[in-house]
Amino acid sequence: MRRIIWKNSELHIDLSDLLNDTRILIVTGFNHRDGITWTLLTDDKREYYDDPFTAPYLPTWEYPNQRDDQIQAFLDGIPPSLLNALRPYRRDRFGLLMLSSRHRLLAECCERHPMLFWLLYRQAQVEQWPVVTLLDICSLPITDRLRPCQLPDDTVTLEILNKLQAPQFAQHEYELIHRCFAELDVERLNRLPAIPDHLLRFLLRQPQYQALSLLSTLERYDYNALLRSIRSIEQSVHALQLNLSDVERQVATLANLSALNRYQERLHAAATTRLLDDYEKRLGEASDTSLAFPSPPFSATENLQPITRVVDLLAECRLLNHDAIRYVSGIQSGYHYAYRVLNPVYCTAIIILFKTRDDKLLPVIKEVLANNGNPVAEADLNRIKSHFKQI
Repeated sequence: MRRIIWKNSELHIDLSDLLNDTRILIVTGFNHRDGITWTLLTDDKREYYDDPFTAPYLPTWEYPNQRDDQIQAFLDGIPPSLLNALRPYRRDRFGLLMLSSRHRLLAECCERHPMLFWLLYRQAQVEQWPVVTLLDICSLPITDRLRPCQLPDDTVTLEILNKLQAPQFAQHEYELIHRCFAELDVERLNRLPAIPDHLLRFLLRQPQYQALSLLSTLERYDYNALLRSIRSIEQSVHALQLNLSDVERQVATLANLSALNRYQERLHAAATTRLLDDYEKRLGEASDTSLAFPSPPFSATENLQPITRVVDLLAECRLLNHDAIRYVSGIQSGYHYAYRVLNPVYCTAIIILFKTRDDKLLPVIKEVLANNGNPVAEADLNRIKSHFKQI
């Protein structure tokens, strides 16, 4: 027997090979007199299901490259515009199709406003609405359909819903949407041309950054760099004793992450210069014994050179425009050690030592500072770690 057969507006799927017993799943077609339903046949019983709110996740049609011509026949009965509208709602697609196949009004609502229709479907599951309640709600003016979803009933809400983007919408995204209306400034949120899910998650964790103009330019993996730049700016503001409100207004106008990084580097350079100038003044008053560091644990190699004096570390800070000078007290107490890294990139490494069970000293990198205090690339960091393992 063929595993999948389309006949008489019914898709018969033999599950016996998958479940090691005799089971056949029957899914009626979109244009069947009963709409889409599903039935499970076993040796001794027939289980019929027509409740769209408890519909299972059915991934049968999700792999177009492996799609059976019999499954294609089932799909051909569904309006392409409806299938396309439901594409992001993978987990609930079957239930939404069941509703759309039985009620023209619901099919129209789904095609025109798929996000709102999905939210109503989820709310119906939570509150256990009968289908007639969903029909009544979908007969209302569109803004009046928002209140049953526990959302503000205004056009701003609709505009935000239409801007939301995610690879798929399921329970997690459902919760994010409700949190965004409860916790964020929706007027500001609505100024964005699009609202991807990763941006929504970021703003819910960091709502203080909603005023940034660059938000609409961020990609999924940009947020760590954004936070790193903002933290650096805050540190520089403190070091330079600038007016924080003025800096925040300036940051809010920056168009993208590159502009923010350039602004951060300018502030960092100014703060570092002030720090080094102040430290150099203090060095002139220091005794000779305070200028030398304790003996380094490891001698120089072709890739690593120990920094043994305060003035040498200060020179490195000047050369690379970073603030490793803040480690002086830790180095003088024997807790940190500073090394000049020559390869694969010129930078300064701060290490600490761990004693192994066999009493060997194991160097562990605390921080690596490259030009302007920036971190090195991951591949370069791995090579630097390798250099320390070999000494």
